[in-house]
Amino acid sequence: MKLDFTPIAQLESVTENEIWKIKARVARFWRFHNNDKPGDSGGLDLLLVDDKGDRIQACIRGKLIQKFEKDLQEGECCILMNFKLSPNLGSYRATGHSFKIFFTWSTIVKPCEEIPNHSLRFSFIPFDKLQRHDENVFLDVIGEIVGMKDLKEITVRNAPCKLLNLQLKSLDDSIIDCVFWEKFAEDIHSYVQSFSGGPIVMLCSLMRINVYNGKFTIQSAKSSTKLFINSDIAEINEFKERMPKDVVSATSSGCSILTLSNSKEVSSHHFSLDSRKTIAELLTSHEEMTCSIYATICALKTEIPWFYIGCPTCLRKVNQYLNPDTEEIEADKFSCDLCQKVVDSTVTRYQVHVKVVDDTGTISFLMFDKEVIQLIHKSAYELLEQQVQFNRGTQFPPELLALDGRQFVFTVFKPSTTKNYRPATYKVVKITDDPAKLLMFCGANNNTANPPAIDSQFSNSTEVTSNMVWPSSTLVLMVVFPVTLAIYVLFLSDG
Repeated sequence: MKLDFTPIAQLESVTENEIWKIKARVARFWRFHNNDKPGDSGGLDLLLVDDKGDRIQACIRGKLIQKFEKDLQEGECCILMNFKLSPNLGSYRATGHSFKIFFTWSTIVKPCEEIPNHSLRFSFIPFDKLQRHDENVFLDVIGEIVGMKDLKEITVRNAPCKLLNLQLKSLDDSIIDCVFWEKFAEDIHSYVQSFSGGPIVMLCSLMRINVYNGKFTIQSAKSSTKLFINSDIAEINEFKERMPKDVVSATSSGCSILTLSNSKEVSSHHFSLDSRKTIAELLTSHEEMTCSIYATICALKTEIPWFYIGCPTCLRKVNQYLNPDTEEIEADKFSCDLCQKVVDSTVTRYQVHVKVVDDTGTISFLMFDKEVIQLIHKSAYELLEQQVQFNRGTQFPPELLALDGRQFVFTVFKPSTTKNYRPATYKVVKITDDPAKLLMFCGANNNTANPPAIDSQFSNSTEVTSNMVWPSSTLVLMVVFPVTLAIYVLFLSDG
């Protein structure tokens, strides 16, 4: 049976493997680059609007850009299926929706008939409501340019930068202050200086709010903002028609779409692999690093699955395979986004989320197969089979709960961050609970924050693990995704 369409307003991540299907117009389409990572391919962001006018941001990253870019055009309508939802966090959000869409290799894009929502592609905020608008969410405004200062050049992060201040007036005579940067500033200034023949109406799409020293302004954003100045589009023409009759309408000057080039890329700094840090030092640093932290596990996140079903080649998580023609899930096939292929066998692997603490704070870590097997000496498949044998069903395994309260030296990878972005969880790449090594770690650095005293019952860890190779018969057990208790019971009964 084909999937039903889900309204954008009803998109929410209830279960990890849920598959959605939406029909929407690509209202906006913009590219950005990560200037802090040379060679980073950046990404494409989309603003999708459905027939009810509800909006959601969609993100395409890395190698997937080449796969999908040709199928998506600004202003066109399409059907999207089999994408991922992620919480809509951060300081630069295109919509107020609780989630963002992320494309995967398994995502399906299909053309569709025109959706009667072209008039809903912008969501204008009345000027008198701007100060109550969430300053982390981009906004659209339209108004007449009624004041403009001289183009200025200032220094930002040790580099020259063009800046333009101007004022926009709405139809009810409310006025807001606006700031435009770099090429936006140059192009607006040039247009206004050379234009004659009536008012200048400007539509600003996906601007951002800025409050500095108590002063409220809206500003152009680096990649997302798009401007229309006296353009022959419905929104500007309607604005002009509603202006006071004593104002002579300006003649249309064609679509003036202003874009901004990217700034120079800056190399990231790297820290030593053996760098020792406290939790507070890790959280306050913006640099990419691999560092070691001495901490105690204070909680396990039992609401998050402790295992995942992975690709036998790359070991990354696989997705249910959605046949693009029938729009039905095929239970004996899976799609791997990294390998970009369909697979018919899988492996079971650990993904254990823990919260740890030291004297300076708390943080969340994620441990995968190597680290967890080292600690409990069982593979994820063995533990999952044991859960069934002891009728523990979906309960969190006691072998993992027993890690609560134990002290370790966690070696973790931290990506580069900004003041507006910091990951919620950090990946553990190595772990040790050897008491001698823990004492040596603390003694080597007097500044290292310490958990409570080491429990004398802790056993020495072995840091050598073997690669787990499963018989083909056990892989059959994992071909139905998601795994259900009934399948395991049947398998064990037959065996």
